[in-house]
Amino acid sequence: IVFGSALPRNEIGKLADWTIDSKAVAMTLAQALEKLKAEHRPVAQSQEFTVDLMQPDDAWGVARLFYQVYGDSFPFATYYIPERLLEENRLRLLFSTVAHTEAGDIIGVGGMFRSSAPHPGVYEIGSHVIHPAYRNSRAALALQEHIKDVLIPQQKVEISFSEAPCHQVVTQKIGAMSGLVETALE
Repeated sequence: IVFGSALPRNEIGKLADWTIDSKAVAMTLAQALEKLKAEHRPVAQSQEFTVDLMQPDDAWGVARLFYQVYGDSFPFATYYIPERLLEENRLRLLFSTVAHTEAGDIIGVGGMFRSSAPHPGVYEIGSHVIHPAYRNSRAALALQEHIKDVLIPQQKVEISFSEAPCHQVVTQKIGAMSGLVETALE
C-alpha cells in the first residue's frame, strides 16, 4: 500500500489515500474470470443462512457471487480475485460481511470500504450483492444490520456513510429500515 501527500487514484478514478500493490497478488483478473466462467455451481433456493464477517474460505464464494450477478462487468476487480479481496480486508481497506448457507453457498455480501475520504476513520457502506434467488429474503437487511450493529462498533469506525443511488429504491429502503438518515443527494 502506498500512502502519501500526492493522493493516487483508486480503481474508479477517485482520489484516494491508498492503493493496493497488485504485483503481490498471484491471480490476474483475466485468470479469475476464466476460472469463474468455467465453473457452474447452482445455489439452492430457500436455504437458511447466517451473517458474519467474511472468513478466508468465503473469498472464492464472494467472487462466485459477484460473477453470478454481474458476469464480468462489475467495475472493481477486487471482488473477482479472492487473494486481493482477502488482502484488502487484512489491510483494513475493506471489511466484508457475508450471508452464507450451511451448504457453504455465499448468497449475499456487503461491506464497508475506504473510499475517497481523506480521513482514515471514514468508511463507505456499500458493494452489497444478493443472489437473485434470495432477493425476496431478509439477506440484504441482515447484512446491513450486521454492518451497523456489529462491524462498525467492532472496528471502531468513526464515520460511516452510504450512497444510495436514486435508481435503486431498494437500497434506499434498506438504509431507512436500518436506521440510516438521509443527509444529501450527490
